[in-house]
Amino acid sequence: MQQTRSQLIHFRTRDLRFVSDEVNTALNAVKTEKAFIIGGAELYEQALPSADRLYLTLVDAETEADVYFPPYEDRFIASEEHEGTGIPPHRFVTFTRK
Repeated sequence: MQQTRSQLIHFRTRDLRFVSDEVNTALNAVKTEKAFIIGGAELYEQALPSADRLYLTLVDAETEADVYFPPYEDRFIASEEHEGTGIPPHRFVTFTRK
């Protein structure tokens, strides 16, 4: 039996406190140059069409998972990359919309 996951978007600015269950509603409610979406997979899926930049940590390991970040490679290109330290090997990559 698959668990259902609730998603709640909550953010606070100096002038506004907002709660929504829909990412586009939340993004339209606030006037800001940058908004950071922090998981999970459904929120990433909803926000990806509006994103012009992605800040991803790419882990060089194969693991089992039940959800994944949505496909983005056909819409974004790597514009900056830094190697991480530690195990497992990983890198921090900034992607910009093509």
